Amino acid sequence: MRTIFLTGFMGSGKTTIGTMLGEKLRIPAYDMDQLIVQKAGKSINEIFDDDGESIFRQLESDVLKSLPLENALVMTGGGIILDEGNRKWMKENGLTVYLQCSIDQIKKRLENDETRPLINGSKKKDIEIIFLSRKELYEEAELTVDVTALEPSVIVDLLIERLKSLNNTHNIMGDYNENE
Repeated sequence: MRTIFLTGFMGSGKTTIGTMLGEKLRIPAYDMDQLIVQKAGKSINEIFDDDGESIFRQLESDVLKSLPLENALVMTGGGIILDEGNRKWMKENGLTVYLQCSIDQIKKRLENDETRPLINGSKKKDIEIIFLSRKELYEEAELTVDVTALEPSVIVDLLIERLKSLNNTHNIMGDYNENE
């Protein structure tokens, strides 16, 4: 099975959906934010505060390229798509899936979240600007699933069905058999 890269704006559900999808597909699921924190030895907020966004983005690219290219699911950070090289690398080495979510739903989900350096504190007002500036880049993904109004378990089942339909032409799922 080719590696599946989940992309989407912060709060779209990449971690929740990715964890559940990895379990259902019986493949390891890698949370890039967790891996970056482990590699740096400090939180994402600390990386942004101490080293700046450019160092964070370099760590992000390094971690991305260190992950398996088969039988894996990668939950990317919301900004992974900002780098054209990252977008190209994911497309060449797996399948990119955009978890599309409305800005209103994202605002609701992130309302009390202060863990995200790009929107914590007074920066919350910038969330829509950031969202709109990234939208086209997310839409370059090979598969888009609207997750705005669906429960995580429904999204996972929908993703598996969509992956199966792509499997015939793209060999996404390899020899995955849900009945095993």
